[in-house]
Amino acid sequence: MRTPGSARSYPNVVPFGPLGAGQWTGHSIGLFIVIGFILIALIGIPESAYFFITSLGVGAAFGCVLRLWHRSKSFF
Repeated sequence: MRTPGSARSYPNVVPFGPLGAGQWTGHSIGLFIVIGFILIALIGIPESAYFFITSLGVGAAFGCVLRLWHRSKSFF
């Protein structure tokens, strides 16, 4: 926002940005943070291991089905 008499201008406000999504950034440290959260949940909540293993299996199977479906379609 630019006010009259102000020398500063803010063309890219980070939370909102020019496209409405802000500036999406990623950093490799996020992977370690997520792995830490998963390990804390697996160690601290024993019942979460069953959910985690089940979700990995279902996600892998669904991902394989989607990949095969995507590869079988012709885009030409």
